[in-house]
Amino acid sequence: MKHNTFLAILLLLPLFLSAQVQELDCRYQGSAKALDGNIYVLTVFTGERPWPQKDVDAIITNVYEAQSWLEKQAQRYGKTVSFTNGSFGHPDPIRYYVATGTGSGNESADVVWEVMKKIGYQNPADFAQWAKDNADCDNALVLVLTKTPGTSYALAYRDDFEREKYYLEGAVIYTTYESGGETCSGSIAHEMCHLFGAEDLYETFSQTKENEAKARKLYPNDIMLRVSYDINELVIDEMTAWYIGLTNKEKSWYRDFLKQKQ
Repeated sequence: MKHNTFLAILLLLPLFLSAQVQELDCRYQGSAKALDGNIYVLTVFTGERPWPQKDVDAIITNVYEAQSWLEKQAQRYGKTVSFTNGSFGHPDPIRYYVATGTGSGNESADVVWEVMKKIGYQNPADFAQWAKDNADCDNALVLVLTKTPGTSYALAYRDDFEREKYYLEGAVIYTTYESGGETCSGSIAHEMCHLFGAEDLYETFSQTKENEAKARKLYPNDIMLRVSYDINELVIDEMTAWYIGLTNKEKSWYRDFLKQKQ
């Protein structure tokens, strides 16, 4: 009987280990797998009218500042990260209306898919392959820029999603917050971190109040906890670094911050 029990444990062990690996690997899904190597960022301007050049310059400056900050944060963990940038929709923006984002979790999940279809990609997931073949980028993402005010949000991929529609990851970036203030580079970096696997550390529809309290004690300046108009006040702390692939050093409570609320 003991031999049978031992045999059963041996048979189940590979399945257990496989599940553990799968849980770990779920951080590295989609077109923006991890903050690593050369990353292609496509910015897409949307709207009914051409953007004033000052608005184009302002948002692109913030995108570049976010990328530069991410590069410096990666260096803190011994990683080399660089960005290759492409742009579409300027001076003639993609005619697509993006509804105001409110941070409710009910925003449209199809924005990247629909915008890329308008650009001409029948299968938007093919864009990630294009970035790899033509720009030597193993990671690719899309920033959909809109002059509608709102709370920016990320569209990250999971392997239970429809691959054709959602594999190409991206974020909707509003030029201003609902309050009217200009969306800062910290918010752009925050959304990009989501695409590489980071979790919110403040209470949201998918994060608990208890986890926020813990994060405030452990990681008070983490980019996933708070935002600042001075991005250099913020850091990618050890837990977020683990989520986005900058380190493999895991502590026991990291997985407690995975999405729990539905």
